[in-house]
Amino acid sequence: MVNFFSPERVDMRMLYGVADGNARLTCELWIERFVNRENSECANIYISEFLTCKQILIVVVFLGFMLHHMLRINMSVAIIDMIISNGSNMTEVQRFDWNEEHKNDILGCFFWGYIVASLVSGHLSEVYGTRAVLGSGLVLATICTLLTPLVTSYLSYTYLIVLRIGVGIGLGVQFSSIMPLATKWIPPTDMSKFLSTMLASQLGTAATLIFCGYLIKAFGWPSVFYVTGAIGATWCLPWFYCVYDSPRQHPRISKEELQYLQQRVKFQTSAVPSRKPWAAILTSRPVWAIVIAFTCLLFNVHSAINYTYLYMNQVLKFNIKANGLISSLPFIATYLSSVLSSFLGDKWNKTGYLSVYAIRQIFTVGAFWVSVFSLIVQSIWGYNCIVSVVTFIIWQSSTGCHIAGCIPNAVDIAPNYSGTILGLGTSLGSIMGYLSTKIVATFIKNEQNFNQWRIFFWTAIALNVAGAGFYCIFASTEVQEWNNGPLCSEKQENCDDAVELCEINGK
Repeated sequence: MVNFFSPERVDMRMLYGVADGNARLTCELWIERFVNRENSECANIYISEFLTCKQILIVVVFLGFMLHHMLRINMSVAIIDMIISNGSNMTEVQRFDWNEEHKNDILGCFFWGYIVASLVSGHLSEVYGTRAVLGSGLVLATICTLLTPLVTSYLSYTYLIVLRIGVGIGLGVQFSSIMPLATKWIPPTDMSKFLSTMLASQLGTAATLIFCGYLIKAFGWPSVFYVTGAIGATWCLPWFYCVYDSPRQHPRISKEELQYLQQRVKFQTSAVPSRKPWAAILTSRPVWAIVIAFTCLLFNVHSAINYTYLYMNQVLKFNIKANGLISSLPFIATYLSSVLSSFLGDKWNKTGYLSVYAIRQIFTVGAFWVSVFSLIVQSIWGYNCIVSVVTFIIWQSSTGCHIAGCIPNAVDIAPNYSGTILGLGTSLGSIMGYLSTKIVATFIKNEQNFNQWRIFFWTAIALNVAGAGFYCIFASTEVQEWNNGPLCSEKQENCDDAVELCEINGK
């Protein structure tokens, strides 16, 4: 007996239903197919009819990096209204008698937690998986953000410092923990494009700078933390539901997509040493080339995040609404440059137009020299509004180019330990970010004085020159010998992946 509701019959009835004028029946059959269809490999979730599990992962990661900088930069924007009453709000809110040292400590203490988390998160993600490590960090950062207005208003300044350290710990896991996830989901020739999602953080910065100015004007500074915290809580749901550490662990992936990913990714992490070769990692010149370059890069990024908004408010005298829009432009440009750089880097890699080594050098060393040029111009004519906006855009655009440079270079030389390598770079870069707040606190006593800001710009120039020189001399794209070693235990997933890949390839 023919089952009238079998997939084949459903397809035929959908094909002829409208022609027969039976629109209601056709609608019912679509519901039957997309809600109650049996014998479907994706019966648990029908979003896979439109997006693959890999595409869903990319979307969630993209939004997660936007959230990262939203939760981070909200204080850089709100603190101006928390201290100085320079406008009328619809709702009068409490403000605080904090001096410049207090303000820089609030901005800088974020790095105390960020440094520690960055140092260990790459290793933790390689052991326990990115899903748990990154997800837990964002949950912590979200909770601390939502508590900020209450703690600041009803408790002391010390408790606010503790919350900001908590935000730093939560967000510090993100950048280095994404690498172990990438090596299992993304083919090597698409790595730069995937890693450009990391620079979605700059879009988060831009969005926060724009809408936070309006929130503060309308509802006061507490609304900044409530809104960004609510966005964080919302993001955590799809992260834990849709993202898994490898294709093999995903319960809703189709067999076709699983086989495709296993063949394309080639499981760069197939032979994982049972013990991490710390001595070899810490004495490797190519590793330190990446770490030093990434550290100098993060000085640029952290400095711009902390002080672009402040500089344009104090030196260039933009009001809070105009400042939000204008300060967002460099960060939008950063993301656009990262997309272009990743596209070019992957294209040149696939076509063989340039070697991987040449690509990494162009997008690292070349980007550093663009930063140097823009900062020299800024140090001379930075008192001019137009010049400052243009040079800030060029300066931050150059940081986006590193997404095809030193960042994927960690996967080139040691895919098994790419998270650890970027963790070292992120940790040292966070120290530089903290030092940038101390440089400003020490040398810039009057934030409206452009001549004092020149000290900061020349410090940034020196670091960019150092980063370019060190990377140019010591960088490599050859896989290091210590990346591979005795095969791991059969219980470890990377070995399971390797065995299954060999079976698929008939080896």
